[in-house]
Amino acid sequence: MRLILVRHGETEGNVKRLIQGHLHGKLTKKGREQAKKLAAYLKNEKIDVIYSSDMRRAKDTAKEIAKHHNAPVIYTKEIRERHYGKLEGKKGEEMMKIRIKSRKPRYLFRPDGGESFVDLTERADKFLKKIYKKHKGKNVLLVGHANFIKMLLGIALNSHVKYAIRRKLSNASVSIIEVGSKKKIHVINSTKHLWFV
Repeated sequence: MRLILVRHGETEGNVKRLIQGHLHGKLTKKGREQAKKLAAYLKNEKIDVIYSSDMRRAKDTAKEIAKHHNAPVIYTKEIRERHYGKLEGKKGEEMMKIRIKSRKPRYLFRPDGGESFVDLTERADKFLKKIYKKHKGKNVLLVGHANFIKMLLGIALNSHVKYAIRRKLSNASVSIIEVGSKKKIHVINSTKHLWFV
């Protein structure tokens, strides 16, 4: 299965450095432009099905891409960003203080009412197995969020979660991998389309 992983465009929350998690978020003007550039860049890719997080920031990005493809679009909460519980809407620095106080490593820290990165990895693994079974041999595009995509890449590349979380994933980036018996990395965190399209 060929998997094209796309992170949503820039949001107002990204600019303010807020923890968005399961909050919908709104694309900035730059984010909307990024979504259009993504769509133009991907218009010649063969895509059999599009999966998108049901969060507004991902949906709005997916809708732009879908304009160029005659492929079904499935919006699902299964690929939402990590749930940060009571910390959603707060500044990232606030979570860091709480995590340090907890004395837990980053990948094991679970915010009150939220998920740890281990929890998120389990959710990503379950989703990846499901779509691989359903779309084996197909080209699947997924529009999601930084941490969820990092966990998918970690699973596909056999990286421990504590290393997978360190990967950089820019807004409107594209990563393309093949999963299954033959694993292949085509590109990770490419943003060249934002400069040349």
